[in-house]
Amino acid sequence: MYLNALILSLCIITLIIYTFTKNYDSLKGTLIFLFASSALLIKIIFFKEVTFKVFVPETLLISGLINLAFSIFGFLLILALRIKNRKFKLGFFFKLFILYFPFALLQQLFFQYIFLDTLSSFFTSKFLVLTIGVLFFSSAHLPTETAKITFFSFIAGIVWMWTYMSYGNILWPILSHAILAPLYYCFVHPSNRLLVRLKFFKE
Repeated sequence: MYLNALILSLCIITLIIYTFTKNYDSLKGTLIFLFASSALLIKIIFFKEVTFKVFVPETLLISGLINLAFSIFGFLLILALRIKNRKFKLGFFFKLFILYFPFALLQQLFFQYIFLDTLSSFFTSKFLVLTIGVLFFSSAHLPTETAKITFFSFIAGIVWMWTYMSYGNILWPILSHAILAPLYYCFVHPSNRLLVRLKFFKE
C-alpha cells in the first residue's frame, strides 16, 4: 500500500511539473522524465502481476474495434470543429504523427498503466476509479488558447480508460491517441503545444 501511495504521489508531482513546463529541453523536462520513470520502475519491479493488462490476446479484437470506432468518431468531430480555411498538410501530419507516437505511448503508460492501475488498488468502485482517472488525464490538457482541447481530452479519456479497464490492450489507446492528437492540432487547435515545447522541430 505504501508503494502504491508513492506511485500516486510521483504521478501527481509529475503532472504539476508538466503543467508549468514550457519546453521539454529544460530542467523541468528532466524532472518530468525522472519522476515518471521512477513511478514506472516501481510499478514494473514490485507489481509484476499488473502487467498482463498491457496486452490481453482474448480481448484484442473487441478493444481494437472500440478504439477504432472512437477514432473515426473523433476524426469526424475534429472535421466538424475545424478552423475555417485551415489547410491540411499531409507531410506535416506524418511528421507530427511520428513525433507524437512516443509521446502518446508515454502518456498512455503514465495515465493508464501507472496511475489508473495503481488507483484501482485504493478503490473498489470502477466508476470512481474511472472518474478520478479521467479528471486526472483531462487536467493535463487544461486550456491555454482554447477550451476545446480539454473537452476532447475528457471524452477521449473516458473511452480510452474505460476500454483499458474493461479489456486491457494499451496498444489501441496509444494508436488512437497518436492519430487523433496530430489531427486535432492540424485542424482545430490554433497552435501546437508539443511543437512549442520541442524547439528543434520545424513545421
